[in-house]
Amino acid sequence: MKSVFGILIFSLGFSVGLESGQFTTECKKGEVRDLDGKCVKKVLFPDMTGRRKTCPEPYVQNGNYFLRREGRMVEYFCDTDFIRVPDIETSICRITGEWSKQIPVCLKSGCQGSPAPDNGEVLLEYSSSLAIFSCNNGYQLKGAEYLGCTDGTNWNDTEPVCEFIIVPTTTPKPILQKSPKNSIANNAKIVRFDFKLLSMVIFMAAIFQAK
Repeated sequence: MKSVFGILIFSLGFSVGLESGQFTTECKKGEVRDLDGKCVKKVLFPDMTGRRKTCPEPYVQNGNYFLRREGRMVEYFCDTDFIRVPDIETSICRITGEWSKQIPVCLKSGCQGSPAPDNGEVLLEYSSSLAIFSCNNGYQLKGAEYLGCTDGTNWNDTEPVCEFIIVPTTTPKPILQKSPKNSIANNAKIVRFDFKLLSMVIFMAAIFQAK
């Protein structure tokens, strides 16, 4: 059950049994209308037989399910005193072989209230059978985000904690300096140029003195 709560998504609202004449808009090109009335992408079957892919058999702990329409629709039920979480009653088997909504779990209220973690908070939903944890700004959650009361006494996991987010410090880039080798070469060029200039001055002075 732990893995179920790690991807818990609350999806409410569902309608079935709509006739084609009740739809006011047409599906886009390349789409077809599914059993729940929604437009879905048209899929070509690889084996070219036109057969739909079958959906995996659902598993509902502390509950049961009932397949309708030749396995294309499923209804979920919970045992007495158990609560359906999330409250999804019906799901459609898509032509791609996937259920249109997640499979719910059946929880039971009665677990002792789970305390909020330091630097965080906890929200109890579905008659306190589901605990949802979050952290304050600057902190991150370590552990399960959702805890479910599986039997009215025990939570399915331990309470998470909020850890301080350590922001790595950036080291300033060093200032690039000229290589000593390049500096020596540049100074040598300047010395050679000054030597040539001095030699030329001495040569011109000697010419004028000779005159």
